Formats: sequence, structure tokens, C-alpha cells
Amino acid sequence: MSFTPDIRTVERDVETGVIRQRLARCRVDGGRILLISGASGTGKTSLLEVAAEEAHAAGFRVLRTAGGAPGRDVEFGALRRLFRASPPDGEERRARADVIRFSRRHAVEAGARAEPRRADIPFEVLHNLYLTVVGLAAVKPVAVLVDDLHRVDLSSIRWLLHLARRAAGVPVVVVAAAADDVDTAAEPLIAELRAAPRCEVLELAPLSPRAVEAVVAARLGAAPAPSVVAACYEVSAGNPRVLGELLHGLSACQETDQEADQVADQVAAVHEVGVRVHRARLFAAVRAQSAPVVAFAGVLALLGEDADLAIAAEVTAAGSLAAGQAVAALGRAGVLHPGTVRFAHPEIGRTIIEDMAPAQRERTHSRIARVLSDRGAPVDVVAAHLVCGGPPTTQEMVAVLREAAVAAVDRGEPELAVAYLRHALTGQWKPDLLVTLLTALTRVERSADPRAAWEHLAEALRLMDSPLRRARAAVDLFPLATGCTAAPLVDLLEDCLEWLSQAGEPTGELRTRLLAHMVSSATGNRDVMARLRPRLDALDPDSLGGTPGQCALLAVHVMLAALEGRLPAASAVESATRALQGDLLLRDDMLHPMFVSAIVVLQLAERLDLVTPLYDAGIGDAKVRNLPAMRAMLTSARSVVRFHSGDVPGALVEARASLQAYADGHQDDNQPLTVAAAVACLGELGQWDEAAELVRSDFAPAVEHSFHWCWMLAARAVVLEGRGDLRAALEQTLDCGRRLTWWNIHNEAVLPWRGRAALLHWRLGEVAEARRLAGEALELSRRWGADGAVGSALRVAGLVEGGAKGFALLRRAVVYGERSPARLELAKTLIELGTAQHTAGDDEAARATLRRGLDLATQCGATTLVLRARSELVAAGGRPRRDRLHGTNALTPAEWQVVRLAALGSSNDQIAQSLFVTQRTVEFHLTNSYRKLGLTERSQLVDVVDPDGHRGSAAW
Repeated sequence: MSFTPDIRTVERDVETGVIRQRLARCRVDGGRILLISGASGTGKTSLLEVAAEEAHAAGFRVLRTAGGAPGRDVEFGALRRLFRASPPDGEERRARADVIRFSRRHAVEAGARAEPRRADIPFEVLHNLYLTVVGLAAVKPVAVLVDDLHRVDLSSIRWLLHLARRAAGVPVVVVAAAADDVDTAAEPLIAELRAAPRCEVLELAPLSPRAVEAVVAARLGAAPAPSVVAACYEVSAGNPRVLGELLHGLSACQETDQEADQVADQVAAVHEVGVRVHRARLFAAVRAQSAPVVAFAGVLALLGEDADLAIAAEVTAAGSLAAGQAVAALGRAGVLHPGTVRFAHPEIGRTIIEDMAPAQRERTHSRIARVLSDRGAPVDVVAAHLVCGGPPTTQEMVAVLREAAVAAVDRGEPELAVAYLRHALTGQWKPDLLVTLLTALTRVERSADPRAAWEHLAEALRLMDSPLRRARAAVDLFPLATGCTAAPLVDLLEDCLEWLSQAGEPTGELRTRLLAHMVSSATGNRDVMARLRPRLDALDPDSLGGTPGQCALLAVHVMLAALEGRLPAASAVESATRALQGDLLLRDDMLHPMFVSAIVVLQLAERLDLVTPLYDAGIGDAKVRNLPAMRAMLTSARSVVRFHSGDVPGALVEARASLQAYADGHQDDNQPLTVAAAVACLGELGQWDEAAELVRSDFAPAVEHSFHWCWMLAARAVVLEGRGDLRAALEQTLDCGRRLTWWNIHNEAVLPWRGRAALLHWRLGEVAEARRLAGEALELSRRWGADGAVGSALRVAGLVEGGAKGFALLRRAVVYGERSPARLELAKTLIELGTAQHTAGDDEAARATLRRGLDLATQCGATTLVLRARSELVAAGGRPRRDRLHGTNALTPAEWQVVRLAALGSSNDQIAQSLFVTQRTVEFHLTNSYRKLGLTERSQLVDVVDPDGHRGSAAW
């Protein structure tokens, strides 16, 4: 037969014996006061229950009461409750009437004298109440049981103290329980009670390890492992209540997790449950304290890691002595680490904050901010409390928030700066200050949250009274149009132009910049662009350039012309180069969209020699100016350059870095282009699962209505084709083409959908349609005139034509490919030509062509293309070299990207920022790279990376 110990009485035999003895000898020795003292949860209430049982068994009249909720201060409330707990007999009815009469008379008299409720109680009142109990005891011994004495009203404690001093010869036993880890106003009186002649203090100690083992064994139903007992003892610290809650939670865990019977699992569960139990216990301990101590704990919680005793004392308006007492009380309760203002449990501060009423929390934050500001604390620390403290009411508060916003931007935390400035706007201010705040907010939001930036800019412009000021503000604060609806943006800028006209302001450069911003904003809206078309057609591109505004207007003008295929590549390059002269667009971050427009033209024209340093400069500038969205967009665009120039692994690393930036919240309309760039790389590497996951990415609804969505459709087509679903791939490609045509984008170099659709038709056996689309692609590519675009179109035409004509087209494609920096396209063309030569029976020529295509595909890191080239080479009778990677080709894409940047002189921190990874990741990749390359120090990296950033040694 098993025996389950009562946790109430485990290791409480001594205390129970004392209570039993005092009750038994009460009639002989007279009255006694037994004060049960201990921390919360040590079993004081349980011992009172034992005392009640013993008193009833000994024939005592048992009167019970307990302290009320914190903050309740009813005169003699606990004393009155003594006679309400059980049905009274005649004596008790008379005693209760006497208690009510005497206590009420005192309350009325004290009120008439306007005495405070805690004033000394006249001896007559206390003695009459004492005589009432003496009268009861004359009939039958009385046991007075008081729980939570530390919460009992002071009047009732004074009566107990009066009784204790006169207990000799009176058959009355008082058993009271008081927590010694709770700070209340009753502490001085309880201390007097402790010192009373007939008072005995029963100090409850924590349970011993042996007792904990017995309880654990009984609750868990089996002999526990020593490590489980040790964990229970460590977590509970021998506190019976904590141990009981811990075992209850542990039993619940075991019921839901059948695998938790392993010792390690049990130990882990003990610690996990213990965290919750301790957090709840400590929070209860806080709420049990006096109101000043609870308020002090709230201030410490809101101060967080910056908590300081002197600051907390000033915030609560408590003197240093009272503050020290509050800290001591919280320390005794285990809420704070002894002698410090740090919370013992990391979650208790958050729990205290959540329990505070919102209005109280705001008021406390405001007081903290004021005290910290007066003490010269850093502005960001003060601002952190201001934003939680309700609307600012003084301009000094606004000044702190503005200064903190500037510091946040300098630290690379624009989101925090936005929060500070938005909070500053919640106050009631005059128009001038509102304009100042709105313009400051717009400047920060323009790249972090363009949609909100436009709203705040429009609000600021409405508050300005000068047309010139409005126009300058619109130009100087022009946000990126990303994610915004073009029509209202253009309307706003047109209003600025109209205001200038009405004011008769002779501001040509300002007007030019406004028009450039209008066109840049409208590129995502065909209808708005049609509205602006007359203004664009009236421009003379040859007359533009020389000023930032003219360069900006020229950049967007030539980009639109290039997208629409209205001018040849050579002319477009000349105009774009002129727009980029003097770095006027790069130096002005308000003109960054136009800077990108000019680079896009150069990239379409395959002037990669000009594009790469421009992207490098733009990315560096975006890092310095802390423009993460701009940096992500340029990094994505640079990945496309690397892809076409023959660095597929490096391109993938940069595309992934951009995708990570978007995942971190720096999203814009260019995200589909980045996904398409990554998918193209993954396709060349044969990593179709990751590519398929990317094309399932979520985008803002507005993105699907942008012409950038065409790249997403093209990426889906690539994945579908790679997985063998040619018909679905063709449907996506044709949908892409329809959308591009609707957007009036006809340049085949932008997104060669016609060539891709032609190849899909051809593979599906639809030769006529394939040849028609291939012919259109070739005509449009020739009209543009970039060698790589023409070569790609010739390759497609050669494949779909077949025969001698197709063979000739493939030869011409190689000629154009040789003149282009697009190495990956040349590799594809060489492999197709070699395959055609093998089909025609010229295996010797085929082997030479295929070996060259294989070498080039290998240098590009295009795994899928390499496999195809090897297969065709074997079919033509050739012997591919063994698959053994040497030098930088042995590096993974991520390792290569880190090595390339390190060789160019970037520090580990700079590399981590550039690739959106941690420094630990950079160090890991460098260590692996040194081992693979046989290097011993960083300076040797320059020997394996050529000046253009391509892989140095490489081969099979």
C-alpha cells in the first residue's frame, strides 16, 4: 500500500507540535500568540488549516479572518470578519454586536475630528474590543486564526497587539500567518507583535532535498531519478507551493507527451515548467506588495536595462530611503536580485508592464522621459520613453524626438526614426512646426515607406503658403514611387507646376526636375504616361544635360525610348552617358530613380564595361546613405550583369542577397525582377526545387499590376520548362508578351519573350508559329542593334529553321556572340552550333566547337549547360576532361562571392553588410576558401581573382 505525503505537513511536524501543545495548555498557561512567518508559498496557510483542525478537536471556539486585498483599508475590517465566517451562537451574536458598535463609534468620532484613518486608536476602544473576546473565552476557549496578517487593516492589528500584551490568564490562542517577503504598511506593527512577551514565532524553512524527493516520488508515482529530484529542488528552492505547481505542470506535460518518460526529457520539462511557475509566482509577489512598492516595480520594469535606483526614486517622487526600502522588499520577495534593481526573472518586467493600465503606463513613461532628459541621458533613450508616453505636449519633447530621429538614421535605423517623428506629429502644433515635422518624416520615409512618404508630403504641401516653397519641397523630398499609385503622384507634381505658373516664378531647373519626377513616377502606369506623352514628344533630347534636372529628364526620356524600341542602342548609349555625366544623378539621392534609368539603357545596350562600375558606385553610395531598398535593387541589377557576363554562381549570390533584403522588409516593385534573376541562375545550376519555391513568393497586390510583373511570368515559364511542362511554360511566356506589348515595351533586349516562345513552339512541334516569332525577335533585335541580343535572336532563328539555312544562322550567331560581352549566351550558341555540325556529319568541327562551348560554360559555372555540352561532345566522339575542379572553381557560389569581395579589399564587416549575412558566416566561408585554395593569408587572395572580379585559375 503506497503512502502519499500531504505536502501541507511535510517537514512541518515541529510547528504542528508547537500549535498542538499551546492549544492543549491554554487553560493552564493562559493565552498565546503564535506568529507563523515565512516567504510566500512556504505553507503558512496550510499550517493554519492544521491549527483549525487541532483547535476544533480540542474544543475551542474557532474564529477565522484574513487580510483583504492590497489597498483596502477598512477600519477593523478583519476583526469584524472574525464573527462572519461561521454561524454564531448567542455569545458570538452579542460579541459581534459589541465589535460593530465599538468599531463604528471610533470611526464616527475619528471622522468628526478629521483624523487620518491610521491615527492611534483610543485605549477605550481597543480595551472594549479586547473585553468582548475575553467574554467569549470565559464560556469556551477561543482560537483566533488570522491569515495574511501583512494585509490586515492596521486597526485590527493594533487590537491583536493589545490582546497579545494582555493574553496571560485568558484562554485565547491567536495563530497568525504573515509573509516576510511582502512590504506593507503593517510591517512596523507586526514587528511589535513579534516582540510581545507571549508571542512565539514559527519560522517556516524551505523543504529539504529529502522531503522534495518524497513529494516528487509520491506525485510522479515512481522512484524518480536523482537528476529529476535535483532539478525539482533547484527550480523550487524547496518552496512547497512552487513544488506543487511544478509537479502539476510536469504531470500535464507527461500526459500530452508520451516520450517524456526519459530522464533527460523530464529534467528539461522541469526547467520549462519552472520558468512559467516562477514567473507567475514572482508576479503574484509584486502584486502583493504595498502600492508604493508596486509603483516602484513598474518604474523599474519600464526603465528596463537602464534601471537606476536614483532615477526610479525621482520618477516615483520617493525619497532615497523609501526607494531603498522598496528595493529591499522586492529583493526579499525574490523579484529583484538581492542588492540590485535587476529583475530575477527576465520575463517578470514584461509581465508587470502588461499588467499596468495603459493610461498609467503612458504617464510613467512621460515622467521617466522628463527625469532622464533633466539628467542629460542620451536622446535615443529619452525618445524611447517619449514614444510610449502619449502625445508630446512641449516643443522640448519634439526637439528630443527630432534629434533622436537624426541619430537613428545615422545608425542605420530609419524605421526607428520614422517612429519618433510620427509620434511627434501626434501632438497639437501650429502649421509651421507641422510642416517641419512632416518634411523631416518624408525625408526618412522616402526610401523606407514610399507610400506613407507621399501622403505626408502631400499633407506638408497643403500647409505651405508659398508656391515656390511647395515646388521646392516636392523636388527636394521626392520619394521613390515604389508601391504607389502613379496618378495621384503625377497630379501632385502637376499641381506644383501649376502653382509655379500662377506665381510667375522663373524657375526653369525646378520645372525640369518636376517634369522628370512626373515621368519617372508614371513609368508604372500606361494611362498616366499617355497623358504625359505630348510633353515628352515636345522635348529635344539633344538640348538636355548640364544640370541635375536636365540629366534626370534625359535619363527617363532615353529609358522610355529604349524600352519602346524607338531608337538604336548607339544613340541610347550616347544619351544615357550624357545623363550620367559628372555623377549629378548619383550625388543627389532624390534623383536615384533617374540614375537607375540611365544604367538600364547602358545594360540593354550591353555596355557592361560602363555598367559595372556604375552599379558598384551606386551600391556603395546606397550603403553610405543607408538606402537599403536602393541597395537591394542595384545589387539585383548587378546580378543580371554577372549572369550574362558569365558568372552564374556570383550572380546567384547577389540575387539571394537582394531577396534577403526584401525579406527583411525593404520591398519594392523591383522584387519580381530579382526573383527572375535568381530563377535564371538556379535554372542554369539545375536547382529547380528552389526555383519553384521562389516563383511562389508573395507580393503586394500593386506589384501584379506593374509591368515588372512580366518578369515574374517569365520566371514561372523558366521553371515550368525546366520541369518538362512545355505547354504551361508557353502560356506563361505568351501572357508575358501580351503584357509587355500592352505596356508598349517592344525592345526584345528588355525581356526576349518572342525568342523563348519560339523555342517552346518549336519543341512542341509548332514550327510555323515558332518561325514567325523568331523572325519578329530577330527584326526587333536588329533594330536595337546590341550584338548579344542579335546573336541570341539568330541562335533561336537557326534552331527553328533547321537545315542549311539554320546552320548559317547559327554561324552568324557565333560571330555576333564573339563581339558581345554576354559570355553565357555565346556558350549556348557554340553548343548549338556544335550539335548542328555533328548532325551534319562534321564531327571534327563539332568536337572543336563543343569543346570551346564546354570550356566557356564551365567558366560561367552553368552546370546544366555543362552537362548538355558534355553529352553532345561524347556523341560527336570527343572525350571530355575529368570532372575535377581546381582553384576558384572549387568554391561554392557563396564562398566565391566572399573571396571576391575580400580580394578587392573589403573587410569582413563590409562583406557581411554587402551580402546581408553575419560576420560569422563570412569568417566561415573564408576559412573554407583558404583550405580549398591552399592559401594561408588574406593577402594571397589577389592572386586568384582577376582585376575584373572574375575567377582567376579555373579548369577541369
